[in-house]
Amino acid sequence: MITKNDAIIRIVIISCIIIFIIAFLTIPCLSSALDYYLCDDVENINSESLKDDNTVKVRFNSVLHLFGQDKLFYMKYFSENYYLLRIDDEHFLYVHIPTANVEFWTGVPVFEKLSEALAYKPEKDYTLIARVKEFSPEMKEQLKDSVTYFTDKDFKKISNPEITNLEIYLDIFILKQVHIRLIGSSIFLIILIFLLVKMIHRYKELKSEGRFD
Repeated sequence: MITKNDAIIRIVIISCIIIFIIAFLTIPCLSSALDYYLCDDVENINSESLKDDNTVKVRFNSVLHLFGQDKLFYMKYFSENYYLLRIDDEHFLYVHIPTANVEFWTGVPVFEKLSEALAYKPEKDYTLIARVKEFSPEMKEQLKDSVTYFTDKDFKKISNPEITNLEIYLDIFILKQVHIRLIGSSIFLIILIFLLVKMIHRYKELKSEGRFD
């Protein structure tokens, strides 16, 4: 027969697991979801909203494919997942997308050359929501070297901080992933709470009947 100490230990363990899930899964997921809907707008490439780990909404009119496959053989910190957003007539922000497939930008004008991107006359604006991330010192150094390395002189203009913010990049916010984590943690949480209630109820029954060893 189960002892009183065994019953208490099981209740404590389940309670600790529940607290862990709430603190490290449920609350962060709820916070992320709120960030998505209550994010800050970005007015320009030096907006105060562009601070590390902040969630922002960015309006842009086209995309520049800076890191094509033919430019990647020497790169360590960047990949085809990095692009540049043209957010107004001649200003850009780096952005990181979850896939290297250019089809991610279906419906959005994508350019391979800066001159083409700057010459483009926008027909409409697009929006995306993303987390702001700071470039590491290593990434900044490679970014500087990479832009200098490009034979296309247009790309060298991007190293000008008056045109492009060289301190941060935008990491696309995928709300679907947050919802999946939130639903998964909620289901697990409900099961554990149900189990905890049953264990407490059983503990009280055994205690009242004097059936503990």
